[in-house]
Amino acid sequence: MLMQRYVSPHLTHFVGRGKEPEKQYALLVAILRSGWLTHPPHNPAISGNLTVNSAALLSRNEMYAPEVVCFCDIPLRDVGIHVRKYGRFGLAFPRSFIVRVGGAPVRYIPLPSRIRVLSDRPPLQLVERIREHGPLAALDEVTMGDHFDKMLREYHELIGLAEKMVREKERLPGVQGDFKRFVNLERFLDFHVFSFVKFFDPDLPDDHRDNYYMEREWRVVGNVPFTVPDLAAVLVPRDYVERLRADFPDLHEKVRVIE
Repeated sequence: MLMQRYVSPHLTHFVGRGKEPEKQYALLVAILRSGWLTHPPHNPAISGNLTVNSAALLSRNEMYAPEVVCFCDIPLRDVGIHVRKYGRFGLAFPRSFIVRVGGAPVRYIPLPSRIRVLSDRPPLQLVERIREHGPLAALDEVTMGDHFDKMLREYHELIGLAEKMVREKERLPGVQGDFKRFVNLERFLDFHVFSFVKFFDPDLPDDHRDNYYMEREWRVVGNVPFTVPDLAAVLVPRDYVERLRADFPDLHEKVRVIE
């Protein structure tokens, strides 16, 4: 029994953002017939790659471009803001199904949130400041966005340096194993940590197009195959209910209206 309404037992993917309703319906039909939810370039045979632009900023959500299928964790009676952005045609799946295919929620970070970090002032300056003002003088206050951008620059530089050092010693015993460890660590962090970080501006109105926090996003890396039994619901505007039931009689009990 659902004891609250601030998270949903189902995770929903809406289709055809920005398209006319007829094109959205056509896309929904194509997805249902294929049994695939796909990311661009929408080829089930090519799935789950990641583009990393180390010169871009993580705080602008530009550094990592993973090939993912996205879902929202919003109860259906509260999707009004979301469907105004993404349209009213979608597919809902039990949370357990999305977890089974590798889904996980995005970590949202407010851009202006401030934290204290160890100062990068020269050591002698730090010593003098600590003597004069106490231990907290060794810390600087910075925004989350600035700190993540700085740390990601360090991360990419150090990973590149480490891999270069390992390659230069590739003839030594055990080095190939060390190089594989670096590659595996980089892949883990890039695919499963940094690709699930999303910065947002908490001062934007709830219904603003770029207020990503309101989307309560989950991501699955790669395309998602499904069958009719996997579906919790298929969502359409009221005008399309009978049409959908006629096109897919086996979905009759799973059709839901999105006003």
